[in-house]
Amino acid sequence: MGAGLSGLPSEFTVQDLENLFNKRGIRKDYNLAFYEFVRLLANVGAIGVSEPELHTEVYVVGRFQYTYNNPATYMNLGSNVRLCLHPIFSGTFGGVRNGGEGGGLPVYPYGSRPEVDF
Repeated sequence: MGAGLSGLPSEFTVQDLENLFNKRGIRKDYNLAFYEFVRLLANVGAIGVSEPELHTEVYVVGRFQYTYNNPATYMNLGSNVRLCLHPIFSGTFGGVRNGGEGGGLPVYPYGSRPEVDF
């Protein structure tokens, strides 16, 4: 299933992810609907929501499901949201490595250093 993320930059659109989902035949291979695929990736922390208001000159800041205090609170993964790939998964799933050529800025997971205030 990780091959479904191959080639994604550190920050991408829901449409980019859906295009890869369709191109790689994930629905057929794993019998998953796209929304199930997205929720699965979010729940394991592979993808998060890009937080443009927190970006710096050095990082794309992403908020991941595991950072919410209430586990019943889900990220908004609607079609107008920009997503990002957690840096741990960028190599694991064969995505363009964060900060690598063509990959954009590296992703900084929100809450990684709570003492740092963006």
